[in-house]
Amino acid sequence: MDNLHSSQSFTCLSRIFRKMFVRNILRRPRLVQCCIRCLERRKLSTDSNAVNLSYYSYEKKVDGAVEQQPVIILHGMMGSKQNWQSLAKVFGKSGRKVVALDARNHGESDHTEEMNYFLLRDDVLRLMDQQELEQAVLMGHSMGGKTAMTTALTNAERVAGLIVVDISPAVSPSVNKTPAYLEAMLRISLSFSDLNGEDSSPSMSQVRQQIINDLAVAVQDEAMRHFLASNLTIRDNKLSWKCNLDAIINNLHDLSSFPLFEEEQYYGRCLFIGGGNSDYIREEHYPLIKSLFPLAETQHIPDAGHWVHSEKPQQFIHVVNAFLKDAGL
Repeated sequence: MDNLHSSQSFTCLSRIFRKMFVRNILRRPRLVQCCIRCLERRKLSTDSNAVNLSYYSYEKKVDGAVEQQPVIILHGMMGSKQNWQSLAKVFGKSGRKVVALDARNHGESDHTEEMNYFLLRDDVLRLMDQQELEQAVLMGHSMGGKTAMTTALTNAERVAGLIVVDISPAVSPSVNKTPAYLEAMLRISLSFSDLNGEDSSPSMSQVRQQIINDLAVAVQDEAMRHFLASNLTIRDNKLSWKCNLDAIINNLHDLSSFPLFEEEQYYGRCLFIGGGNSDYIREEHYPLIKSLFPLAETQHIPDAGHWVHSEKPQQFIHVVNAFLKDAGL
């Protein structure tokens, strides 16, 4: 019995030691990166459901620049890499590699029927492998923030730091509005005259304005109408939507909620940035955020809404750069 008791005590102590070790080492991203590089490179065993993503990469060569962790930017629902192009250049001015991607069913990335945060995570990890990035800081807005959180909670060794922009690991407040927006986009007729540049054809700006006007029936917010209309594109002289509306609508339940994590935690440096006028990160969310991300900090930028990064870009840049510097990233 004594031997059995000793064995059980040793096992318990071993578990406690391993947990303490993981917590402490993940607080030191540089050390994690060092350890990973000492090991044979782990290729992601991404299954065939992961897709190749379209991306924009910015990396300015700066003489004498200190090594910095790359940043991968993940846009929100109905967004694209183009939304972050200007900010990507700003964050890359110091020599940091910055990658802004199109999520599946968005922008120029592949369209698929299935879409959830584990698939979106696999897509990001595949891109990291393709770019030969052992680790990166993930910065995600809204849907992209939930993808970043899911990646950090399940693949912490690949995430050097986490920046979550105006979203919580909970059901999104827009869950009741979004279906009407997407259905309105589906109902709009895109059968305009051939857009081939002839005098009789409407210009793209005229077509876009007409679409914005048509959306007003279901979408009262003007900024939202312009944002949705930014998904218009021309393919083979025909107007179409860049995004896969059917897939997004069919998977909206999963995208509006957040996966249930009972034991997983991310002990890396983490910053939640909210808009002062937004209700996507509320005080009632703080306990859940802390339970999943014990080192999380939260800041709200005054007079900003859900698109805090575009409404208050200078303040947003300052907050992000201060976090990256303080975290040694």
